[in-house]
Amino acid sequence: MKRITLYAVIMLVLTTCLVVNAAVPSMINYQGKLLKPDGTPVADGTYAMTFALYDQPTGGVALWSEVNPSVQVKKGLFSVLLGSLRHLPDNLFDGTPLYFGTTVGADPEMTPRQQIATVAFAFKAAVADTVPDGAITTVKIADGAITKSKMAPDAISDVSSTLATGWIPANEAWAYASPTTIIVPAGATSKYSVGDKIKLFQANVCKYFYVVGVTDTLLTVTGGSDFSVSSDPISMNQYSKASSPVGFPHWFNYSPVFSGYADMTVGSVAITMAKFCIINNRVCVDVACTCIPAGTARPYLSMSTPITGRNTSDGHCLGIGRTDGIILLVHSYGSATSSAYLYYPSGNYPLKPQTIDAHFDYEL
Repeated sequence: MKRITLYAVIMLVLTTCLVVNAAVPSMINYQGKLLKPDGTPVADGTYAMTFALYDQPTGGVALWSEVNPSVQVKKGLFSVLLGSLRHLPDNLFDGTPLYFGTTVGADPEMTPRQQIATVAFAFKAAVADTVPDGAITTVKIADGAITKSKMAPDAISDVSSTLATGWIPANEAWAYASPTTIIVPAGATSKYSVGDKIKLFQANVCKYFYVVGVTDTLLTVTGGSDFSVSSDPISMNQYSKASSPVGFPHWFNYSPVFSGYADMTVGSVAITMAKFCIINNRVCVDVACTCIPAGTARPYLSMSTPITGRNTSDGHCLGIGRTDGIILLVHSYGSATSSAYLYYPSGNYPLKPQTIDAHFDYEL
C-alpha cells in the first residue's frame, strides 16, 4: 500500500461532558484529510485506521488506542468519534502533555504526532479537585443552577415553595383600586406582564386572576365571574409566569351579553357554559347556549367577549361554531374585540330557537 499522508489541522471537539465521579462514556470528534504523496486525495472508500494517544512525541507505549476498521473517506475527508469503539478513560486528560498518532491500514504511524491542545483538557472538569473559597460569585452562577437539594434547610425561605408550586411571592404591598384593578408599587411594567397569573387572599378567601393590563403602578386583572377584587386588605399575594402553577384554575366562567343586530332581537338566552382562558396572550372562549332570536333580515347576534382584545378590522373571523348542525361563523364586531357577532347562514327564516356551540380566540 502506498504511504498516505494525513493533511489538515486536527479538530478535536468535546461532544459530551463528564459528571464528577460518574463513569459516563465520552467521545471526541476528530476530522482530517488523507492525501497521497503527490498531494491529491486518496480514492473514495473505506479504510482501516488506528488512533492512539501517547505521553511523548515519539516512541513510548500508547496510553489509549482504538482501531476503526471501516472509516468512510470521500475526497480524502473523513470524520470519526474517538471513544465510540473503545472508552476514553475519564482521567486521561489530567494535564499531562498528550500526543495524537494516526495509522492507516498497514502503513507506519504518521509523523509527527499531533500534540493535544488546551480544548480537550476540558475533560479535566470531570475530575476537578477543589474550588477556591470565594471563586464562585453571583455573576458566575447560571440562572436556575441553584436548586433546593443544593441549599441548607430554610436557607432561602421562598425558593422551595416557588420550585414546587410555580408561584413567586410578590414581596410588596398591593391595594384595592376597583373590582378589576390593583394598586402596586412603581415599576410594575418591569416585573409583571400581560398573561401573568395572580394568586392572593382577601378575607381568608383565595382568589385567582389573569393579568390583562400593566401600567407603572396598576395591574388590571380578570377572574371572570368567578373572582373579583374587593376592598378587603390583600395578603399572601403571589404571581406566576409558569404555564400551570399549582391551584390555578386556567378556565374562568363569564356571563356573555347577547343582543340583536339591526332588526334582529333576542327573546331569551339560556347559557349552558361560557368560559375563557388566556394562552400566550390569546383569549380562548367556549360558549354553549340556547338562544331564541327573532327577525327576518341581517342574521347576526352580538355577544360580548370576556376581555376587550386588541383593535382588529370589523368582521375579522375569530372562529367557528355550530347551531343545530349548521356551521356558525364568529366575527369581530367593531374596531376592538369587545364583542363578537354570530352569523346565521342565510335562508334559515323564520329564525327558531338555536342551540349554539361556539369556539373562538382573539389577541389580547
